Amino acid sequence: GLIIQDELHLISGPLGSMVGLYELLVEELSTDRRSSRPIRPKIIASTATIRRYAEQIRSLYGRRAQLFPPPGLDAGDSFFARYARDSSGKPAPGRLYVGILGPGFGSMQTAQVRTISALLQAPMNLSEAERDPWWTVLAFFNSLRELGTTVSLLQSDIPDYLRAIKRREGLQPHEVRWVRKHEELTGRIRSEEIPEKMRALEIPYGKKGTVDVCLASNIIEVGIDIERLSLMVVVGQPKSTSQYIQVTGRIGRKWWERPGLVVTLYSPTKPRDRSHYEKFRTYHERLYAQVEPTSVTPFASPVLDRALHAVMVAYVRQLAAMNVSPRPFPEDMLNRLKTLVLERVAVVDPKETDNLKAVFERRARQWKRWSPIVWTSPPGGGQTPLIRPAGEYMDPEIRDITWPVPRSLRNVDAECQAEITVLYLREHEEADDA
Repeated sequence: GLIIQDELHLISGPLGSMVGLYELLVEELSTDRRSSRPIRPKIIASTATIRRYAEQIRSLYGRRAQLFPPPGLDAGDSFFARYARDSSGKPAPGRLYVGILGPGFGSMQTAQVRTISALLQAPMNLSEAERDPWWTVLAFFNSLRELGTTVSLLQSDIPDYLRAIKRREGLQPHEVRWVRKHEELTGRIRSEEIPEKMRALEIPYGKKGTVDVCLASNIIEVGIDIERLSLMVVVGQPKSTSQYIQVTGRIGRKWWERPGLVVTLYSPTKPRDRSHYEKFRTYHERLYAQVEPTSVTPFASPVLDRALHAVMVAYVRQLAAMNVSPRPFPEDMLNRLKTLVLERVAVVDPKETDNLKAVFERRARQWKRWSPIVWTSPPGGGQTPLIRPAGEYMDPEIRDITWPVPRSLRNVDAECQAEITVLYLREHEEADDA
């Protein structure tokens, strides 16, 4: 009877569009129809950085939205939080943002080497008791390609530049910072490894295993609440302001002692980065006002082509009798589902009604024409199934008479099957004979 959706602002774009189509099915499975008046589940969603929430909720859930708490009279009191002030009543220091654009360096990699090296060396000027918050550099990247480049820099260029700092400033060996341990928080690591990586980030300065640099992707947007982290490097302006706010909010969690420092590196070859650098102060002074509206289109043609058949199969398998088979064709049940999706599209996006009807009828005709006897088939099963995992290799003879269904919205890369050929040997033999 109750659905709680955390981090609603993340359910947008392509992900939100796919989720919006499945939410129709989730709501139907959660609806109590034992009385004359159906009772739908109540949905409570929490969000931090969002605009046009009413349109997003209508697209996701087909519902009207009620905001809690409602806007108050004082902009500095949002019910959940108030501006922090010191004993004299003045606003307390907040998170500090620093922008760096190095057009004279020649490349973004050189700017990274200089900046990260300087930030790594800086805590060495502090006392032992003051170093911990600034010891671990949390670096955020917009793509895994850029992150992979920095892994190479940590192994070669950054240690070399730290040696250059030692020679330039005449430091003793014990006064120089060395990168002994760096970690990675990305989607490339297994889910069970993430808690282990987070525990490593909690190890304070002076203890064995302290992390010097942590390279992270958008996996850190939510759920990373480590109080000791106070220093971050953002490599390139993130794609959206809401992502920028969420990512940089991972540091400075212990705001009453140290709000945190965010250093954003801008690429001189990217017009968007240069624009953000030129408007750096005005942009950051009104950061929350720059949040872009979300876009959710669950009935757009690409979404219907990718997931409508999955909703059809799930509806039949969840609401029909136990161990139901795809044969005979469940016409009555699919007609009921068609009524539900037409009601939802009328609320969300009426312009897509005709296209929805066409795609639904095409899928129904395919199901009826193929007349499969199993839903899925294990490898070597010998029977042609109705659905198969999207992205996995499938025999071309049966690929076109089954539906690809995504099992996860994280794994979207297709797989291919490699074959070792001996044609090159035959070609050489034919050439020798000629």
